[in-house]
Amino acid sequence: MYQFAKIKDNKKRLKDFTDHFRGVSTKYLGNYLYWFKWLQYFKHEKETVKGQSMFLHSASTNIEMTLYEYRDRKPLFV
Repeated sequence: MYQFAKIKDNKKRLKDFTDHFRGVSTKYLGNYLYWFKWLQYFKHEKETVKGQSMFLHSASTNIEMTLYEYRDRKPLFV
């Protein structure tokens, strides 16, 4: 079970992440959460290998989606 302090810390880090945008659309909230989780995955790596690890992780999956399919996809929460 999570402790209250850990939940509060996660909320603060997520808020700090979303504050960089000019509002977060609830239509794409799932995308923001996945992006935040992906960045947290590399949080503890050294700066010298962080960029390389992020690039390899992002390029290792095969994505077969066009820009139009991405833009016109159905929102997760609607």
